[in-house]
Amino acid sequence: MRTNRDWVAALPESLSAQRRLLASFLDQCERARAVRWLFVGCSFGRGAADALSDLDLAIGLDPEGFRGPDDDLRFALASLGELVACFVQDWPASRPVRRYFALYRDRTQIDLTVSEASGTVHLPAGVVLYDPGGLVEVVSDAVLAPRPEEVQRWAASAWEALLNLGKYVRRGSPWEARRQLEEARALLFQLWAHAEGVAQARYGITALFDLEPPRLPAGIERTLAGLRLAELVAAGRALGELLEATQERLVVAGTRLPGELASFVLGDLAQLEGAGRSLSTRPASRSTPGG
Repeated sequence: MRTNRDWVAALPESLSAQRRLLASFLDQCERARAVRWLFVGCSFGRGAADALSDLDLAIGLDPEGFRGPDDDLRFALASLGELVACFVQDWPASRPVRRYFALYRDRTQIDLTVSEASGTVHLPAGVVLYDPGGLVEVVSDAVLAPRPEEVQRWAASAWEALLNLGKYVRRGSPWEARRQLEEARALLFQLWAHAEGVAQARYGITALFDLEPPRLPAGIERTLAGLRLAELVAAGRALGELLEATQERLVVAGTRLPGELASFVLGDLAQLEGAGRSLSTRPASRSTPGG
């Protein structure tokens, strides 16, 4: 397969802005000697995109092109439309990766990752748009399922965030407590998606909302909170209960997860919730640097 133009042309009219960007960028890739392949993933690759979806693209450059200046690539992105902003960042990875973000005046966005095309590359569910050398192999979601140690890290980090929520509540720092609550919920969504067998569970809430209808944990609304300390503790306790139930499902499935940490944090939150009267009158304090 050299170029998959039929897939681009078949995008519906509701995605006409992204279709135009994609067709133009595909033209650029075909003309560029350094480009070895072009791939579109995430919501577009899964067939779940709407008019607000950004284009999650990946390209592989020959080694010399990857190590050289990126002026041509920046010019290619700028030529696709009326550019508002474009920036680049390096990602730490087992192999060097650069990420480009481009925003256009019509609110379309390109999120592009660039890597060195030094051989066959395995990518998740998506669409290969250009690959004259046959370097891209799209692998099943099962192959890319999170590893047991990754799931363990999600769970441990979620309990740590809830433990930190309690610390910041005790300090009277609602903004920092709420940040920990949000972090714990994001990790819960990853764990829940994995327990539900959802493809690409590491995307958490995004993967869950790609389902029709979305499959969220029952009672998740109880984990929402404003800035009142007692409210934050109650939301943290509710989140901890959902996290515990999700963890139990994963343990039954054979994943080793931090049971003692879970018990300690749930007890700590219960103790705080029991002090609700004093929390409701405790004034907010300044943050203490260093955590």
